[in-house]
Amino acid sequence: MPILALLPPFSRQLHAGNVADMQTPNQLSREAIDEFKAIYQEEFGEVLSDDEVQEIAMRLLRFFGILNKVK
Repeated sequence: MPILALLPPFSRQLHAGNVADMQTPNQLSREAIDEFKAIYQEEFGEVLSDDEVQEIAMRLLRFFGILNKVK
């Protein structure tokens, strides 16, 4: 089971200090790609390629970065 799946659904207080300092990476690590693939497959029943994971995850990270700046 992916590590993220074991975390409580609302763990904002655990990482609140880190979110403001977070910068969107240029590329995901192999571990992040594999974990995202597993989560996506579990949720949607579809297997993604590494390139698809990279694109979807980077868009998601940029989106959260934008939301974080709006504060």
